[in-house]
Amino acid sequence: MKAPANQQFAAVHQMNPSKLRRSITHEAVRLLYLHEESEYYRAKQKASRRLCQGWVKPADLPTNAEIRHAVRSFARDRAAWNAISASKPGSNPPTAFCGKVDTSR
Repeated sequence: MKAPANQQFAAVHQMNPSKLRRSITHEAVRLLYLHEESEYYRAKQKASRRLCQGWVKPADLPTNAEIRHAVRSFARDRAAWNAISASKPGSNPPTAFCGKVDTSR
């Protein structure tokens, strides 16, 4: 069962700042990968609004370099998976960035 929105909001704002930063990074990468956004700034803003449902301190936002590193890492992982799965028909690629970021951990 899903927690009410106000409990989710409180949980995100009580989150460790580095965990919040990672969650925003992952959501921004997902937005960029799915072509919902094409600029790092807008992807960060949209990701933070989705996760925090409001304003986030600028210090909690990931840098462009962090997002660029995460995008490259995801692309590398995806390319490696595609190379492996090409020899194994019917295997599914990892879905780490295909769904909503889990902030409950």
